[in-house]
Amino acid sequence: MSQRGLRECAKSDCSALTNQRFCDAHKDHDRRSYDKFRRNHELKRLYDTAQWQSVRQVILQRDILCSMCFRALSMVVHHKIAAVKWIAQGGDFYDVSNLAGCCKPCHDRHTATVDSTFAGAH
Repeated sequence: MSQRGLRECAKSDCSALTNQRFCDAHKDHDRRSYDKFRRNHELKRLYDTAQWQSVRQVILQRDILCSMCFRALSMVVHHKIAAVKWIAQGGDFYDVSNLAGCCKPCHDRHTATVDSTFAGAH
C-alpha cells in the first residue's frame, strides 16, 4: 500500500495513519454515523413537535440578541444544559428556564466544543 494520501486519524488522541478521516478503530466517530444515530434519537424527535415550535417562538421573541455573543440576532434556541443531561436530572425538554436564543455560529461552536460526543461530553 502506498503511503501517499495517508494522514493521522481525526480523533485527537490517536496517531494511527489512515486514508479516511478516522482509522478503523475510531470510524464510529465519523460525523455521518453520528448524525445518522442522532437523527433517530428519541430526543431529536421532540424538535419536530408543535410544542417545540411554540416554545421556540417564545424564546426567539424573548432573546432577540444572541445570549452568547450579544451581537447577532438569535436564530437558534439552545439548551443551556444539554437536553440529555437536563432530562436525566428531571428537567423538561421544553422548560424555558433552560432555553436561550443564540446565533447559529455561537450555537454550533458551543455544541462542537462543549456538548458534543466529539468534545467528550457523552
